[in-house]
Amino acid sequence: MTKIRIAIVLIVLFIMGIALTVSGLGNLIKLNGNVPDFNFESMRDIKTGDFVQGYVWNIDGCYAYTTTTNTKYGIELNSYTSDEYFVMPLVNEKDLADELYITIIASKKQDRELLYAINDATWEYYAGNMDVVFPDMGIVAKVNELDSEYEQYLIEAMLDAEYYESAAEVRKHIIPYTLTIYNPSSAYISLGIGLLIIIAFAVIGILIYNKNKASLNQYSAPSPMSADNNFNIESKPSENGFEESYVPPQPVPIPDIPQPVQPDEFFARTPKPAAPIAEQPKEEPSAPPAAPEPISGNMDELDTSGLLDDSYYADDLDCDDSDFDADFAKDNDFSE
Repeated sequence: MTKIRIAIVLIVLFIMGIALTVSGLGNLIKLNGNVPDFNFESMRDIKTGDFVQGYVWNIDGCYAYTTTTNTKYGIELNSYTSDEYFVMPLVNEKDLADELYITIIASKKQDRELLYAINDATWEYYAGNMDVVFPDMGIVAKVNELDSEYEQYLIEAMLDAEYYESAAEVRKHIIPYTLTIYNPSSAYISLGIGLLIIIAFAVIGILIYNKNKASLNQYSAPSPMSADNNFNIESKPSENGFEESYVPPQPVPIPDIPQPVQPDEFFARTPKPAAPIAEQPKEEPSAPPAAPEPISGNMDELDTSGLLDDSYYADDLDCDDSDFDADFAKDNDFSE
């Protein structure tokens, strides 16, 4: 929120600086140009924003004033007269013949006092004193429109002084513009203040931009860690009485991989043709095994020691018919 308020204030000041610069430069151009003299040129063709100049020879009176009041918390502290409106008869040949009047606005106290002195001398002259001495007052004034409220005050004042008999007739003899006394040095002051504000705004803008740019570079592009970075970490005693220290991990150096000196020549070599595949010799089919030859010779020469002899069957040979009948009856029961 604070940054937003600061930005708003800076933008407002920048706009004010531009306005003051443009206003001061424009006023200087107009002041150094053709400035009409209301003592010799008619004021019928003036318009808002123009500058006029001349000597104030007559003042017929002050018909209005504005008061500025300073208040704090709704309590009136002080008040003072900020502007006073004086009616001046125009004395150039054309406007004097038409009996035209215009309003002069004075803000400074010394200007108001001088206008009152001219006013007294004017009425003394109207009374017949031809030897009255008029104060010398030359002014440069800026032309503005006469507010309708103050125009009504002027009409009432001229009717009370019996200048004319009706408001319509009064309007025919007043120029609805005001001549606000202007100090030419104000143009230089306005231009200087405006330029200072613009320059200050530009300097602040550059500082903020550089600060934000440095912050972005710091967080977006960290510097690569080299193998010999040294970190100084302050050791602090821990709760158990031992000192704790932190050593950051160091990067493992990567060995250099040898590269061919001339890789282009290496890859440009013609590949060697592959060696032909050697043929394996075919094996001849082996002959089937020969059948065992029959044993020939005398049978009496055979070794029959492992065979059974006649003694093995001696018990079985000693039997008669009764043994057979008993065994047969036992194995086959014919009683049923």
